[in-house]
Amino acid sequence: MDVRTDYAPATGIGTIEVAVTGAGTNADQVRVVIPELAVDVEPGVVVRREVEPWSAEVPRLYDLKIRSAGETALLAVGFRRVAIEDGVLRVNGNRVLFRGVNRHEFHPRMGRAVTAEVMEQDVLLMKAHHLNAVRTSHYPPHPHFLELCDRHGLYVVDECDLETHGYELEGWVGNPSDDPRWEAAYVDRVRRMVERDKNHPSIVMWSLGNEAGRGRNIAAMSQWVKRRDSRPVHYEPDQECAEVDVWSRMYASADEVDAVGRRAEPPLVDHEADAGRRAMPFILCEYAHAMGTGPGGLAEYEALFEEHERCQGGFVWEWIDHGIETTTDDGVPYFGYGGDFGEALHDGSFIIDGLLFPDRTPSPGLVELAAVNAPLRITRADGKTLRIRIRNRWEVLTTASVNFAWRVERDGAVIAQGVLDVPELAPGQHVEVDVPAGARRAAAAAHGQPGRMPGARAETWFCVEAGVDERDWAAEGHVVGRGQLLLDVFPAEAVRQALPARAVDEGYAVGPARLDARGILTQLGDNDVVAAHVDAWRPPTENDLAGGPLSAAAAWTAAGLSDLRHRVDGVHIDDTGAVVVHSRVAGPASACGFRVLHRWSAVVVDGHEGVRIGLDIRPEGRWPGTVPRLGFTLGLLEPDPSNVHVEWFGYGPGEAYPDSRQAVQVGRWSGTVASLQTPYVVPQEDGCRKEMRWARIRTGSGDLGIVAETGTDLTVRMWDIPTIAAARHRHELPQPERLWVHLDAGQEGLGSATCGPGVAPQHQYRPGRTMMSLVLLPLSATEEPR
Repeated sequence: MDVRTDYAPATGIGTIEVAVTGAGTNADQVRVVIPELAVDVEPGVVVRREVEPWSAEVPRLYDLKIRSAGETALLAVGFRRVAIEDGVLRVNGNRVLFRGVNRHEFHPRMGRAVTAEVMEQDVLLMKAHHLNAVRTSHYPPHPHFLELCDRHGLYVVDECDLETHGYELEGWVGNPSDDPRWEAAYVDRVRRMVERDKNHPSIVMWSLGNEAGRGRNIAAMSQWVKRRDSRPVHYEPDQECAEVDVWSRMYASADEVDAVGRRAEPPLVDHEADAGRRAMPFILCEYAHAMGTGPGGLAEYEALFEEHERCQGGFVWEWIDHGIETTTDDGVPYFGYGGDFGEALHDGSFIIDGLLFPDRTPSPGLVELAAVNAPLRITRADGKTLRIRIRNRWEVLTTASVNFAWRVERDGAVIAQGVLDVPELAPGQHVEVDVPAGARRAAAAAHGQPGRMPGARAETWFCVEAGVDERDWAAEGHVVGRGQLLLDVFPAEAVRQALPARAVDEGYAVGPARLDARGILTQLGDNDVVAAHVDAWRPPTENDLAGGPLSAAAAWTAAGLSDLRHRVDGVHIDDTGAVVVHSRVAGPASACGFRVLHRWSAVVVDGHEGVRIGLDIRPEGRWPGTVPRLGFTLGLLEPDPSNVHVEWFGYGPGEAYPDSRQAVQVGRWSGTVASLQTPYVVPQEDGCRKEMRWARIRTGSGDLGIVAETGTDLTVRMWDIPTIAAARHRHELPQPERLWVHLDAGQEGLGSATCGPGVAPQHQYRPGRTMMSLVLLPLSATEEPR
């Protein structure tokens, strides 16, 4: 059965023609029936009706029945037009921006045998995270997956099961893609894909395969597909675009994408071929390698896709970590990967590169991608007035089914809320809306009230969330856009200098803090301190390690950052009563390091005794470039750190880094230390909470308040950095007995260097002289914050 449909956007008329084969002597009795459209015709008759078109956003399907004397076949059909017009790929006349993902068929226990339920779980997760497209890397999927894409609405790049990647290692010598003896097999392979899948409206492109080089057989495949079907042909290795309809790239940097969008890319030698390629749509069939912590830089790509009409999005690599359920000899479960099963040849953790963890839990990378892809963009309007800008980024849908809720938060507590009156927006439209009078009144009434944490400034934020009606992929109220703007800041209460520090046996007493003779913190209230020092290392991410001896982690290690030593050059009490510590921090035999001045002073805030630590950190020597992070590490003796409760005001609720922070907002957040860890299959840097204003950590020895008087990121963990860096699986992390608090002035971005660009220059961390000021307040465990 061959169903060919079309849709004319200008008239709303759909066209359908059905060819039927295999009916034998009963061919004259075959009928094509679409009850909803009052269609009942013979095969081969072209039918025109006014219809609702199919798209990823509105996947309208009609039930088609093919009736013969002996049987009835059922098929769901959609009316849509896929065409490249003026160099832009359009569906039903609308420019498509592919917000896509590459998907392998995988389950951690069943391998390639993915059930129908798991397939639907994947599709619904994609829809809920604002993905609209999937590339079936690198083979046609199970047919039921395509049915689900038809039903729920995903654009599909259907990829042929062809890859000869290994020949690249030999300079493509002997590659069957250019061997005439293989032509029939190549064409047969793509023919079987097209013939099996041709009736699915979700398929908008045919891909000839992946990384199989160039050659006459690729050309023969393309020519067959073009004779058989009208949908565009994709094949990334064809960089001269001789056999394809779209120009595809893998892992182009944001700068390269920008150049392509401006049609300023380096020209091809063949002028005619260059002109043809410049007239084509540009798509990243793979980008943003989702391996480990990351990927970073998603927002920069999205901005370019929107800015340049030619740049029509891309497909993140990839959907899920390919970790396999297994156990240790002692029965401890974990997800295994390359090398864990005794195999001699493997790619190690390179298969742990998905937006989902193996158990299909969304990673922070998927949460970030969902925020970047959010169909409604809500931002502060340009200018000084308190207005917000709302833009509809849907391709087809209006905002008729969207509810806009606002609230005013004072230090994270809701003090007013309501419904925002927003006019209906057509696709691509935007509007500017005033902050409601009720929100302004609430902010004004709260002005002058103290903040929740002594010594911290109070902030009032106006927050907007856009939620949709119930969908098959989302419950009612599912968020499709959010934004916030700062309404008011009330200065912190004065931090008053307390009694001067004094020398005591073998050290110094500074308010509730005790320092040893070298000026190193050993006690803070009732908390035993096991570590307190400036640090510049993080457990390397998979992206940090990419490149082996040329990686960022290798450069940092060579500079000594993985093994910093602390030398105290002098300690004294100055004329203000503060303990001043001069030290040098550097790796062994390293010319580059940090000169650090610690200044410890006793303070009183709203009746609470505390200690302020001021840090003046000055890099010296010749550095290799970036550093992974820079800040102050505090280690506390804690028998059960996993259950320690942490509350903070700043960005949350999830982790964020300089190039991955679209999914977080300013607010008051909380959780146990265990919940603040991200369960990456390979332990690495995780859990950073950006721009913490204050935090309260409820340890077993008493509560510790932290007030950041300068910009500070917060990471709270159960293990120290060397322990995390040494582990290759989560079960290798030992039973924790200490609590580690990292208070950082800054941190390196994440990038996508495992298979793509590293950290973009604007997100690299190259610290100069760095000043930090923190107030540490031992608090009563029974005393609730204001």
